[in-house]
Amino acid sequence: MDVDPVAHEKAQAQIKTVLHGDSCSLVSDLKVYTPLKNFRHIQSVVGEIDEKLLGTGVDGILMDLGMSSMQIDNPVRGFSVLGDGPVDMRMDPRASLRAEDILNSWRDAEVGRILLDYGEESNWRALQKKIVNARLHVGLHSTSDLVDHIRNATPAVRGGRQGWIKTATRVFQALEDCC
Repeated sequence: MDVDPVAHEKAQAQIKTVLHGDSCSLVSDLKVYTPLKNFRHIQSVVGEIDEKLLGTGVDGILMDLGMSSMQIDNPVRGFSVLGDGPVDMRMDPRASLRAEDILNSWRDAEVGRILLDYGEESNWRALQKKIVNARLHVGLHSTSDLVDHIRNATPAVRGGRQGWIKTATRVFQALEDCC
């Protein structure tokens, strides 16, 4: 179960290799269902499975719950604080909500709440002000734009380069959790 279509496709290929490769007879008896959905929909996914598959019960569930370098290293996905790309941050490219939408159109208080609640960012007020100010001018449309504003809002006493990278990582995490 995965929401990222690229990761899902890779996992399906690996599963097929295991099921149809030179492996033990126990593996060849496995029945596999590989939905392209977010893990939060596990209850409805189990309800969608053919009852013939569920007849003997479920022996295991494999879900991809985290991020990988495959997502972070691709600047087009918008997950990297070090690479320039669109401020997208959607695990599921079919989803309509992008991080850019949140940054450029959500209410100021809601942006601040996301930074505080999802990113656990102590400097959330300063970051919120930078974001709101940026969208009044040209908006935030690239990850480098966002990182520049984070860097400018992060006090130098917070650890130099590592300070702003830690802050940027928390901000990106907060936005990823919303998309």
